[in-house]
Amino acid sequence: MRSLFSCGCATVEPVAAPKRHGRSGRRAAEAPPVTRGQGRVLAALARRGLSSARELAEELGITPIAVRQHLRGLARRDLVVVAHLEGGRPGHPERVWVATPAGCAWVAPEHPPRLLTALLETLRARSGDDETASLLEEAARRYVREAHVGRLRPLSRQLEGLREALLGLGIGLRWAKWGEPPEVGAEAEAEAEAGYTLTLTSLGFLGFEAHPPPPYLERFHQALVEEALGLHAQPERVETEGPLQMWRFRLHPRSR
Repeated sequence: MRSLFSCGCATVEPVAAPKRHGRSGRRAAEAPPVTRGQGRVLAALARRGLSSARELAEELGITPIAVRQHLRGLARRDLVVVAHLEGGRPGHPERVWVATPAGCAWVAPEHPPRLLTALLETLRARSGDDETASLLEEAARRYVREAHVGRLRPLSRQLEGLREALLGLGIGLRWAKWGEPPEVGAEAEAEAEAGYTLTLTSLGFLGFEAHPPPPYLERFHQALVEEALGLHAQPERVETEGPLQMWRFRLHPRSR
């Protein structure tokens, strides 16, 4: 499959549906190949982690109706699912979608295998949570360094670079401003870069489908963010249900 991001735009080729077992697997196997439009929607959703049809439409420059049609087609192939309902018009809540592990693997085929999960669980059983967390933190820092995310400037390019790096792990990323920086002074630039909240989302990261996920996974995600952006990532509590895993961090300047 050609690169999804060659020439600065999504280039998605139709692929045959994978063979799976069970009712949903038969449904996915019988579904037609992913179309170019569906591929664009799936790639955008995998990068963002969680999105409504309206948000995806704004990013892709197409209508929400077209996005919903693509999402329904992807859902028939078990590549996306509805994570939860929110807001919307009275009596008409809006669906918020997330890419499944199969959907993330379709976009980024290098998604980690379950063997890595077994290795980590073996390490955890032998060495404990602290040693496992330390290993994952170092792995996270090395992964980000090899992706050269920290060399990008300004912060907006770093965030986009981090999003692309996380996509290879099956993790979606979205961010939002949470505060206003000081008006003047040397601290203004640092606070302007730090004033974001980041949300990292996946369905069963590294094959960990237990809920809640192991506590050391938070330290892994925190290390990814801090190494990439050079900022302190303060964890915030997030409540989720089912296999959806979510980590949220508020960015602050690192103490000197």
